[in-house]
Amino acid sequence: MAHLPILFVQFCQRIGKRREYALPFPLAARVLFLLAALAAAGCGYHVENGNPALAPGKVLAVESFQNQTSYYKIDQIFTRAMVNELVRATDYRIAADGSRADAVLQSSIKRLSAQPVTYSKSSFASTFMVTVNAGVTVTDKSTGEVLYQNQNLVFSEQYVINTDVENFFSEMNPALSRLANDFSSSVVASILEVY
Repeated sequence: MAHLPILFVQFCQRIGKRREYALPFPLAARVLFLLAALAAAGCGYHVENGNPALAPGKVLAVESFQNQTSYYKIDQIFTRAMVNELVRATDYRIAADGSRADAVLQSSIKRLSAQPVTYSKSSFASTFMVTVNAGVTVTDKSTGEVLYQNQNLVFSEQYVINTDVENFFSEMNPALSRLANDFSSSVVASILEVY
């Protein structure tokens, strides 16, 4: 490393004496382009938030999911997953009460179905596909403007059940928890994409 400055000085002296040691134009252009690209990378370019109600640090009220199915406590599973994902992935302050919120997230679970996918040797279903149809709306609390809306969300998850009657354990709830996490992650990513 100590020889590097000496070599650089010798190289510069040679360029002065002989023109053929100069860097070829394409390489020089590449170096200049790389330097310009590096300089531009730090310019602070970012996408401006389209609505101040969803700016980082604002309060987003997450209402409990409306359960339009007959499945018990599915609304609690999905509400918990949505709140956890919003806390993990955003800078919003999350509230259950919409009175002091800047925006309100309302969701509903419209349909839940579990269909057999595979059968065991004894003709019992051993793998099921659980599918949830849901809708989500985010509204600006002060203006009533709809900031995000998708009423046709469909998510599916497979789960296997133990066909042994003595050791039976339903995998439906763990499958719904995984499904709720995937659902929440996708919805939050979609909201962040827009804002």
